[in-house]
Formats: sequence, C-alpha cells, structure tokens
Amino acid sequence: MEYIDSLALLVSVYIVSLVSPGPNFIIVTNTSMTVSRAAGLFAGLGLAIASLT
Repeated sequence: MEYIDSLALLVSVYIVSLVSPGPNFIIVTNTSMTVSRAAGLFAGLGLAIASLT
C-alpha cells in the first residue's frame, strides 16, 4: 500500500509538469513572434528532437 501512495504522488507531479507551459513554450513562441513562423516551427522541431534523445 505504501508504494501506491508514492506512485500517486509521482503521477500527479508528472501531470502538473505536462500541463504547465515551460521554457520551451516560451522559446518557440518568442521565436515565432520575433523572427518568423518558419523559424518557430524549426525551433519546435529542434526541441522535439532534443526531447526524444
């Protein structure tokens, strides 16, 4: 029963971190607004590839 409480806490922290926008969102949004849409798409693609590795 003790591990279920730890697992529930871990899952809730994970869900909160998924929902909240982080620095990657700010980077992509800032790049899209200041440079161009294509640059924002490439920034998002680069961050997605970096996350996969």
